[in-house]
Amino acid sequence: EGYGPAYTFSRKSSDSYGSLHQTVGAPGKTCGLINSAFRNSDDTSFLHFNIPANALAVTELRHIAELLKLKQNEISISENVDSLEIDSDLIGEIEKLANTIETAIYKYGIITDKETKKQYFAYEVDCYGNKFFMEDANFPSLISLPFFEFLDQNDEIYKNTRKMILSPKNPYYIQGKLGEGVGSTHTNRQWIWPLFTIMRGVT
Repeated sequence: EGYGPAYTFSRKSSDSYGSLHQTVGAPGKTCGLINSAFRNSDDTSFLHFNIPANALAVTELRHIAELLKLKQNEISISENVDSLEIDSDLIGEIEKLANTIETAIYKYGIITDKETKKQYFAYEVDCYGNKFFMEDANFPSLISLPFFEFLDQNDEIYKNTRKMILSPKNPYYIQGKLGEGVGSTHTNRQWIWPLFTIMRGVT
């Protein structure tokens, strides 16, 4: 039911996010999501299945499948093409993997608010039932999901997630006299990242 980490990592650091606990990090259960020991900000993951990163993987796998289909069609209509034929089974496997990850995101990566009963995306999960909500200002992020076309910006779960990100429910949402925005475990707790503010505006 669990997975064996493909690699281990540790280093001397005064920052708890700078090294994997017991060299492998938190346990996780095989569930169709891609395991990542590190976040996009280089900090170690609290739980190793990062939802934004998995969502980006879904989108890019489908882009790869689309490109391979275009190449396959180009080869089939061209004469005397001295090129490697595109394997239809490979395209099918890529699409299957994208679908598997997407299904797992919606099965394991959704949190239901106890008070409002509204659903929103977790930032990280372990597929044992533990879910961690936060937002990291780096990319990919929860707020960037429509930017890389994982879903539509009017998607109800996304809109709920966005409201949670821009509220005290997000431990890295910072609000003060000079402004408000989202920071990161990667920097000072009172610093707002411009990258998040840009992505907030773009979406």
